[in-house]
Amino acid sequence: MTTILCDVNNGLMGADSAQDHGGLQFPTRKILAGNYGIVAWSGRHEEGLLWFEWIAAGASPKDRPAKGMNDFSALHLTPDGVLYRYDEYCVPVLVNACYYGIGSGRDFALATLYCWNIWHLRGEPEGCESPPCHVVAESIRVACHFDLYSSPPIVVYSLANVSKPEVFS
Repeated sequence: MTTILCDVNNGLMGADSAQDHGGLQFPTRKILAGNYGIVAWSGRHEEGLLWFEWIAAGASPKDRPAKGMNDFSALHLTPDGVLYRYDEYCVPVLVNACYYGIGSGRDFALATLYCWNIWHLRGEPEGCESPPCHVVAESIRVACHFDLYSSPPIVVYSLANVSKPEVFS
C-alpha cells in the first residue's frame, strides 16, 4: 500500500516511502526517474522493480513481465507528459486526467490537491503561493496522516529535472 500522486499539468509525480511486508513497515524508494520519464508503483516491491526494469529497457510487449503480479499498479509519466497506468498485466492504459493517484492513500491526496487548486484559482491570500512540487508533497503528507500504509519521507520528481528529486521529511 502506498500513496502516489501525479500532477500531469505540471509534470510532477510524488510518492511516500512506506513499504509493508508481513505487518512490518520500513522505508523504501518506489518512485524513479530518468530518460524514460517518471515511474512509480504500488504493491510488492519486487514486482515494481521488475516492471521498472521493463519500462527502462523500452517496454517491449514481447518482453512484458509475467502476467498475474498480485496487487500491483503503477504510473508512468513519459518525458512528453503523457500519463499511463499499469496493472498486474502490464498493459499501458492512457490516463486522460490532470491529476491521478494510486495506492491506499490516493483518495486523501487527490482530494487535497483538488482543494488546493480550487483555492488557488479563487485567489490565494497574499504571500501564500506555493510551488507545485510543494503542493504535491503536502497533498501526499495529508494522505500519510490518514492512511495507515503511507508515511514520509515524500519524494517528488519533476519532468523538468528528473535527475534531482525533492525530498520532504
